Amino acid sequence: MGKLFRSALLAISPFLFLAALSSSCAQAQDAPRLEFTGNYSYLRFNTFKLGFKNDTGMNGGNFGVAYNITTRFAAIAEVGGNWASPFKFYDGMGGGRYTYRRGNIALFGQGLFGRAKSRISLPTSVVGSETNSNYAFGGGG
Repeated sequence: MGKLFRSALLAISPFLFLAALSSSCAQAQDAPRLEFTGNYSYLRFNTFKLGFKNDTGMNGGNFGVAYNITTRFAAIAEVGGNWASPFKFYDGMGGGRYTYRRGNIALFGQGLFGRAKSRISLPTSVVGSETNSNYAFGGGG
C-alpha cells in the first residue's frame, strides 16, 4: 500500500471506530443498511500528444456500495474505469462518508483513497502500464 493510502486509513480509522461504538447504533435506523450507486461516464482523452491523429473518447462507469454503520457514518467502496482501444483506465477506492439527515434531506461529505491503473496496449504488445495512488473528496445531497 502506498504511503498516502496508509496515512488516510490511519486518519479516518478513529472516526469509524468511534462511530461503530457510539450510542446512535442503538437508535432506530433511519437510513438503509446498504446503499448502492452506479453511473456512466465519458472521458475525452487528449491522445494527440501521444502521437495519435485524434483525441480518444472513452466510455466507462463506476459502481459503489456504502455500508451505513450508523445513520450518519458509512464505510464506502467504489470501483470504476474508462476504456477505448488501446486505452484502459481503472480505479478502486475506499473511505468514509458523513451524512446529515433531516426529514427527506440528506447532505453528505466523503473522502476516498485508493489505487488507479492506466494501460495502453496495441495488438502486438503492451506499450505502457502505470499504477498510482489516487484520492477523491466530495459531497452532495
